[in-house]
Amino acid sequence: MKTKLLICSISLSLSGLAVAGTLEKPNLSAAYQASFQGAWNKAAAGELPVYECTQIVGTATKMLSEPTTAVEAKHAYKACYVDAILNYSEAFFKLNAHASIEKDGMPYGCSLYSRYLKGHVVSLETYAERFGFSATQLNHEINTRLQEPASLCQVALN
Repeated sequence: MKTKLLICSISLSLSGLAVAGTLEKPNLSAAYQASFQGAWNKAAAGELPVYECTQIVGTATKMLSEPTTAVEAKHAYKACYVDAILNYSEAFFKLNAHASIEKDGMPYGCSLYSRYLKGHVVSLETYAERFGFSATQLNHEINTRLQEPASLCQVALN
């Protein structure tokens, strides 16, 4: 009986650790759900959701002028800028040994990851002020929320 309890306890602990690393997808309004699901899925597959996020930003830009939809538009923009790239970051380092640590102490995929991360930020940062954000603020949020091994790359976004 004690053995079964111990096995059950270890199993629950390990499953909790596995779930702790996964991000929760932001809950967006119906106007953005389908597009953001596409961006979220693409990021989870280790691909940058550039097209999907561009589509979301286009919709959000149109909705920004209406007081009843402006808050939702801002939330959708930030979800693409920050949350989608964090989801991508986790997936990227799970693929192709990108997380393996090199002799310099950095993950193998840092060089490629740095280019992709900067590309994502550059494609969206021009809209930040329009949505009431600063690119510096959003980039700081990305950097502070990155988990290892992505955080080990120390990508300078500003």
